[in-house]
Amino acid sequence: MSGKVLLINSVIHSQLYFLSGVYLPSNRHLEEIRRLSFRFLWDDKREAIKRVTIDTSKDQSGLGLGNIAARCKAIYLEFSIE
Repeated sequence: MSGKVLLINSVIHSQLYFLSGVYLPSNRHLEEIRRLSFRFLWDDKREAIKRVTIDTSKDQSGLGLGNIAARCKAIYLEFSIE
């Protein structure tokens, strides 16, 4: 599972973060990406680990997927203030 988390973070989330420097994706799109990420992670099966645990950083015994909506908003604000 950690391989899939790494793939989601390095491919999907990195593209969103790059885009967020210029344009903030809508909440609807972010939720859809999050939903599809979890479907990919679990192969359309029942989730065995709570999403909170998956989102929590590795330092705090999670899997480190992260909250894409919060991070996209932070990146957008960082670049829009400059």
